[in-house]
This record gives sequence, C-alpha cells and structure tokens, in this order.
Amino acid sequence: MDHESELIEKAMRRSPRIIAVDLDGTLAKDDGWKGYRHIGKPIASVVKDLRKEKRKGARTILHTCRVTTLDNRVNEESLATIRAWLAKYKVPIDEVWMGTGKPYAAEYWDDKAVKKP
Repeated sequence: MDHESELIEKAMRRSPRIIAVDLDGTLAKDDGWKGYRHIGKPIASVVKDLRKEKRKGARTILHTCRVTTLDNRVNEESLATIRAWLAKYKVPIDEVWMGTGKPYAAEYWDDKAVKKP
C-alpha cells in the first residue's frame, strides 16, 4: 500500500461511517405520489436500524429527489415537510441532502437497490 492510500485509510477509520438513506420506499412506505405534502408512514425496521447505526457513531444523510425542483432549485415546501416528518417520527437523520448527484457515503440504503424482507 502506498503512502497516499495509507493516509486515506487512516482518515476513513477516524471519520464516522456515513449512511445515505432514500425516503420513499426505503425509510417511508411508498403510497404512490400524492404531492410534496404527503410522506408515507415510517418503515419501523429501517428507523430501528438507523437508530442502531447512530448509536455506533454513524452519520446519516437523507437522500431524496423530493428536495429539488426540475430546474435544480431547493423546494422549500418539500424540505419543510420532510424535516417535520423526521421530527414527528424521531428519525435520526443528521442532514437532508440538497446537492446534485449522490452524497458521499459508505453505504446507500435504497429500495431500488436491495429490498429489505
């Protein structure tokens, strides 16, 4: 292993593990699109797993397309709805991703990738 690789590996061991979680169908039940003001009920097993990962020191990011408009602006109404939903159900999310593309993470939890039983 070269010096640069060693430095990166050491930095990753010191940094918290980052988990990016999708909203609809992964963290919340997917009831079909009913507008920005509707978010399905939380999926209890995923919220439980997130809480467990937070206790172990992970950093959690909510990654959803609901936050931005088609012209890549922040949808403030949707963002407020998401934050209220997270607070109501005490979902341990550190950040709602508002950037383009995917956030940097060690893990991506998404119903389109792997379905939980």
